Amino acid sequence: MKKKETTAEPAASLGGSFERERKQFRALLLGNPNYFGNLKNSQFQPVLQLTNNTFYEELGCVGFQPELKQLEAVVFLTRPSGYSGGICTNGSQEYVRFYLSYNDGASWVDQGVESITVYDVPGTTEEKRLEYAVSRRITPSQLLCQKEQILKMRAILSWEVIPPPNQPDWQPPWGEFKDARIQIGKFKQAPMDKALKDFQIALPADILTQLDLKQPLKALPPKALSLGELSKLYRDNKSVPPHRFLAAHLQQAISQPQLNIAGLENNLHETLVKLGLKPADIIAQFLQTDGNKNFEELNCVGFDPVNQTLVGVLTVKLPSGYSGGLCTDGSLEYVSFWVDWDENGTWDFAGRASVNVFDLKNTLPGGLQYAVVLPIPAAQYRRPCKDGPRTARVRAILSWNTPHTNPNTEPVWGNREDTRILIPPGRTVKIGDYTPSLDALCNVPVCSIDQGTGLVSPGQNPFGGTIRIFGDIPGAPDVTVPSSQRPKYRVQVRPQGGAWQTLTNAFAITINENLGSGTISTSAVQEVDAENYYTWQRTAPSPSGWRNITPQGLLAEWNSLPETGRWEIRVEAKDALGNTFTGATTTCFADGTARSSIVVRLDQKAPEVTLKITAYSSDGGATRKPAANCGTYRVGDILYGEYSVSDEHFSSLSLTVEPASAANGATVSPSSRSFPTVDTSGETGEWSLNTKGMDACGFVVRLTASDRAIVSCSGGHSNTTSVGFCLVKS
Repeated sequence: MKKKETTAEPAASLGGSFERERKQFRALLLGNPNYFGNLKNSQFQPVLQLTNNTFYEELGCVGFQPELKQLEAVVFLTRPSGYSGGICTNGSQEYVRFYLSYNDGASWVDQGVESITVYDVPGTTEEKRLEYAVSRRITPSQLLCQKEQILKMRAILSWEVIPPPNQPDWQPPWGEFKDARIQIGKFKQAPMDKALKDFQIALPADILTQLDLKQPLKALPPKALSLGELSKLYRDNKSVPPHRFLAAHLQQAISQPQLNIAGLENNLHETLVKLGLKPADIIAQFLQTDGNKNFEELNCVGFDPVNQTLVGVLTVKLPSGYSGGLCTDGSLEYVSFWVDWDENGTWDFAGRASVNVFDLKNTLPGGLQYAVVLPIPAAQYRRPCKDGPRTARVRAILSWNTPHTNPNTEPVWGNREDTRILIPPGRTVKIGDYTPSLDALCNVPVCSIDQGTGLVSPGQNPFGGTIRIFGDIPGAPDVTVPSSQRPKYRVQVRPQGGAWQTLTNAFAITINENLGSGTISTSAVQEVDAENYYTWQRTAPSPSGWRNITPQGLLAEWNSLPETGRWEIRVEAKDALGNTFTGATTTCFADGTARSSIVVRLDQKAPEVTLKITAYSSDGGATRKPAANCGTYRVGDILYGEYSVSDEHFSSLSLTVEPASAANGATVSPSSRSFPTVDTSGETGEWSLNTKGMDACGFVVRLTASDRAIVSCSGGHSNTTSVGFCLVKS
């Protein structure tokens, strides 16, 4: 494991543990939301200026798996304590909010937030850190291979406080942000209506009526370049030597069980000579190459406890040397994983994952960050929390275009990374025990939901919209077993104390298969049977690859509209013989008990907002004259108004003037207000706008307000209103 390089910074932002503030973090924020000085334009005065502190946790790497369409972040935990308790407690939450930028960081599009539960684990140090992964699936538009899509991504890590939506520059007290550049995968298949929209193709209406727009539109299989085409492609490229672009062919010939000299003379050797290459020199260079990281490098590895996957993040450093551009087959970056489950020096092969990479014209300094994902059967290695934390060592070896098979040797092209992971506590798995567990709502662990209020702690967040319900049946077989032999399950909801209602709606999943030659994804639908039960789906790892269900562990999608108040959720399962199993949560609640149902608080209402202009001043504010909306004023006047926001779970508001280009830097005061954890029902106040320096033009002042609800597993409800006015020259 490489130690993170740091530069000298003030202790408040880098090294201080601030042990008292860490232990009392929630209480301090409840008393003063701006205690640490990370909120802009807050009415609360900061007590301690503390932002982006990485003493306890830091972002190691961020990247993208284009075939699975997953943003990934690897989080390092470097201390034995400071995470609100050991594995028999609720622990605490590490949140990661992801953003994408289509214009190199000029603006950002919020992609949502995910979280993991972390604990105090004795023995953790900077040298023996624990590495976690946080995954977020997205749905970017994919284009044909003729156009590259290189975007910028950002991940914001925050301990115990959910990063607020649509604030890419927000700074957490504990945590940090990290940027990377990623390549969106090329188009392979999509429904025709979506493909036409993404490609910006408009067909005449009379033709559209004759087409089945839901039928899939498929791209033709890409072409793999021959030896001659590879030689021609890189002939004048001095940065891609022959022992690089011929590596897979050389390795294949060397690895033959019986070396056929005649075959070599008649085939590979003869072909290389005809291409003007020198086989002896190429072989010599190939054999001398060991752990070369000039083209790619594996940067870090983490374990995603939500999806039970190992995640590796790697950097593709150069624009070429990857066997062709997007319209070809390109090449594969393989990452082979081994796990030492008992930390006794015995490496068990866990499987291999890969990601497709290509020569790109627009690769920028710093390279592109890719991710690989491998499901592992971590649930089989869980043990009760009373037995203490179970950690494991992980070794990952990156090898370009050829899978690596020995955990104790270096690859030709690539490198090796070791790390430690924590297997989440849980009941010991018994094959045939189909007791289901209810683990998370929208990837918020159930143990973060206060069972008295139904709100997510510490942010006091309710839920709304469509709620994704996640869980597991640890003792059940995987998808390689016929569905008739797998358990079935049902999910039920009810208003607290009311009658149970069974969820019966269909929902989409994706089946991803990776057998060592890239990932193939197909869409599927989970539907209930005649008795309103779904069939259990579980990822199937194997030495040659894996079959992965995403989202992993998704039990149901509950459209909670228009319900409000406190509701309960439970899951039940049955086996092929009809034996039933009552679901239970994990024992991570503070009282140490498992629960057969979970209480959640529902909020479906957006904030109510009002905004008006009440006065203006032409003498710098000395006197005010009555005014109204839609009036005409002179450049240099100061406008005054009133605003109000009302919401049961109010979070933040912003006041802006539009168009900003004509405002020439003028801003409304206050420009924003944030109350991310305070139990407040809104705010009423006065705003002002000094129009000095603005253009003579028509403008609006816009009020936007948000609440703390987790709506459809993303940001909160929001509402907006505006008032208009005109400016004329003085």
